[in-house]
Amino acid sequence: QALDEAFRQNAGKDPDLLWQYFGSEVGYMRMFPANRWKVAPGKPDLFDVRMRPWLIDGSSSPKDVIVLMDTSGSMHGPSMEIMKLSVKSLLKTFEENDFINVASVRARFWVRVSGNCMLSRPGASTGIIRRPHNGFR
Repeated sequence: QALDEAFRQNAGKDPDLLWQYFGSEVGYMRMFPANRWKVAPGKPDLFDVRMRPWLIDGSSSPKDVIVLMDTSGSMHGPSMEIMKLSVKSLLKTFEENDFINVASVRARFWVRVSGNCMLSRPGASTGIIRRPHNGFR
């Protein structure tokens, strides 16, 4: 009820305000004015408000991240596929203010994201990290 009251007060203060959204850290979402949520019959609802750019941008500071992928001989088959899926999912969470590198670990390190990124200084999270890379599809 407190959230409804806050929505109403905001709308009263700004007549040009058409929609308001609230997302919680546990995935709860509210919209004002309310709308019926549409889910295709027989399909799971995979929407997660915690992955929305407006919530991520408003709730987190820029990140500096280095992801090390174990590509040694012991990583193959399902383990390798799970790791790739995990890294792809992780990459989708970064925003343009984040700095990241993805490196493969075998016997030595090499940078996976772009030729001008160094492990000592992560590269900017731009479109380059979202494109498929050779050997990582």
